[in-house]
Amino acid sequence: MLIEPNLSEVQDSLEAGVYTVQVSGAQVGQWDKEGRVTPYVKWELSTIDEADAKNNGRKLWDSTPVSGRGVFRLQNFYRAVTGETLSKEAPSFDTEQLVGRQLKVTVAINAAGYTEVKSYQALG
Repeated sequence: MLIEPNLSEVQDSLEAGVYTVQVSGAQVGQWDKEGRVTPYVKWELSTIDEADAKNNGRKLWDSTPVSGRGVFRLQNFYRAVTGETLSKEAPSFDTEQLVGRQLKVTVAINAAGYTEVKSYQALG
């Protein structure tokens, strides 16, 4: 079957650097890798306050594990967004409470050439 994609909305990838973003959505899912299921949150982030207007409103996606060795990424994300630390005594939160909040992210280009969020920082 012949397809004719409409590529009129394709944008260049963001360059490596630090961007201010707003959390614009969150979706809970799970990875099933080698029979081991790991829940995660897939965050939708939108760039804001960029000097180069073409970079405003650009979408980034990042996933943070909810358990396992990689859960430190969720702790770092939560701390950057809220200024608070998730603790073993009070680890629960509603992802919707983070939608609309802002943070800074460091973006790198991975070995495959794709944009990747490497770290999170609080604003200010």
